[in-house]
Amino acid sequence: MALVRLPLRPPPAPMVLIALVMACGAPPPTPTQDAAPSPTPTPAVPDASSPAPPADAGLAEAALLRSMSFEQQGQLELAAEAAQESIDAGGGRSASLQAAKVAILRERWDDAEGWLRSLTEADPKDADAHYNLGLIAQRRGRYNEARSGYLSALRAREDHPEARYNLVVLTWNRNVHEEARHHAARFMEKWPDDPRAQELATLVGAHAKEPGK
Repeated sequence: MALVRLPLRPPPAPMVLIALVMACGAPPPTPTQDAAPSPTPTPAVPDASSPAPPADAGLAEAALLRSMSFEQQGQLELAAEAAQESIDAGGGRSASLQAAKVAILRERWDDAEGWLRSLTEADPKDADAHYNLGLIAQRRGRYNEARSGYLSALRAREDHPEARYNLVVLTWNRNVHEEARHHAARFMEKWPDDPRAQELATLVGAHAKEPGK
């Protein structure tokens, strides 16, 4: 990702979406399991070979891009430090989302929740923050909190495939099968070409199930 000189474009907001892509019928996730990234969307991080930010780039932007680059390279401690630098320099929502993402990748749940709850307090309709709160709760085995987080994400932005997908897996593994079928049907209706649609159809037997209104 190349940066332009003044006037600066805002840096891309990090996609802090780490969907739990689990085998159908797998047990609920526990904190000891690794979370696999969703096939879509690809996190918006710069290529490792991207040039360093120019000297006239804002401090918050430069620190954010360093954090995203370190994250891509697997250097999560450095990514966390750079994200904090971006926050301290006034990086706003993007910096807080990046800090939360790195904390999730490091399984530092309380730190991640702190960043995310500050975002939902500032904007109750922040779908990405609600989604990741649901993800953390699911990883910690907190069913009600996880379900609430995913539903809040969908209320804020209905077009959120990761939240819908995780709701199917979450509710199915909890034996709440009718709700799982409902969410699977909504997913297949909205994203029929997504490879996960067939996975969910196989899981819940919802091939012909029509989504509720």
